[in-house]
Amino acid sequence: MTYAEVVEKYGAPVYEFEDTVINGMNIKTSVYDFDLYPITMERDTVYVHRYWWFLSYKKNLYLYLVYESGDESSLPIYGYMH
Repeated sequence: MTYAEVVEKYGAPVYEFEDTVINGMNIKTSVYDFDLYPITMERDTVYVHRYWWFLSYKKNLYLYLVYESGDESSLPIYGYMH
């Protein structure tokens, strides 16, 4: 699902932020970003947006998606529902 489709279905995300990943390492934390490491380790620099949607507070169900910055019209590069 594209970002627009997710927002249409679940509403605005409850939390979001941007990260920069260089050769698999998150430059904000200076540690390898294991969520994105297989996708980004062969690439020089990847700018990503991370988004969280709470789907159910009672069940603590949330959706986590990562899109490349400037490319939210495509499919997410990583995500899961927990």
